[in-house]
Amino acid sequence: MKYLTTIRKESVECNEMTRTENDIPVLCKINVENNLCTVVYVSYREFEVMENFEYFRPCKIHFFSPIESNQRLVSTQNAYPYGISPYFSKNFTIPDGNDNNSWLLITLSDMFDIVNELKVDKFFLDLDGGEWDVFPALLETVRFKNTVVELDLRARFWIGEDNANYR
Repeated sequence: MKYLTTIRKESVECNEMTRTENDIPVLCKINVENNLCTVVYVSYREFEVMENFEYFRPCKIHFFSPIESNQRLVSTQNAYPYGISPYFSKNFTIPDGNDNNSWLLITLSDMFDIVNELKVDKFFLDLDGGEWDVFPALLETVRFKNTVVELDLRARFWIGEDNANYR
């Protein structure tokens, strides 16, 4: 199973979407007539092709990714080089692992300060396994619960063999 999807039939605001070139599972498209909706997309997965987020248009899109190459492969002007801190109130940096760069992970509160919106219609997490680390911060951040209408996840399930220390 690559990812889980749920489509609620009774929802008027949600249409099923197909897989995109970047293999991003979109659970539903927001049906809007104006630009009043906001999407926050956070990704730790390296994009291979240009991502234009057409399935979220005409919403205002805020893209967060600490992966430097992703900053060049997105078509939104609101692209930020940050990830989500697994801590409720602490920003910190971690090594990238692929090169000499570091990732700056910021708190959800700091992320919402950057977005500067009272409501986020869709908050999309595509953290390539890192989502498990940030779940506690999501639950502890009151502002997240009061701001986000819909949370979409691309969850990665793995077995012990995926771990470098398994053998």
